[in-house]
Amino acid sequence: MYSVFTYGTLQINEIMQSITGKVFEANYGLLENHARYVIKNKVFPGIIPEPGSIVKGVIYHGIDPISLQYLDAFEDDLYERQTLLIFDKLGNELTAEVYIVNNKYRRLLAGKAWDLDTFRRSHLGPYLASCRRFHNSMSREIHGT
Repeated sequence: MYSVFTYGTLQINEIMQSITGKVFEANYGLLENHARYVIKNKVFPGIIPEPGSIVKGVIYHGIDPISLQYLDAFEDDLYERQTLLIFDKLGNELTAEVYIVNNKYRRLLAGKAWDLDTFRRSHLGPYLASCRRFHNSMSREIHGT
């Protein structure tokens, strides 16, 4: 089982559930020395290493291998999954899987901060619908249904 640190749209439980088809235990976390930016022409962010910066997000626990497979496919090659040290809400250090913008795509970062509340207000409905379509498509591919 895995822990996954999310910092963008996947912080929203409904989106995580729509991608994986499951509900996971979640709590808040911090990732040090990384920064979150808008990706040009997209409604979701990416993170990159940046000394002195902190990214707040949500840690999901108990992620099974099939759910991780869904997440890997959802994040596609724009991101590279890395195992990093993060801090939970109590300040405890733990390892989690984190999707970092792949070096070859860093030019796509807009250089401005991404905001979860703005995303919720402006894009949540259509984005959630596209996540559900993604899950249905992946389910057919993974399970042959």
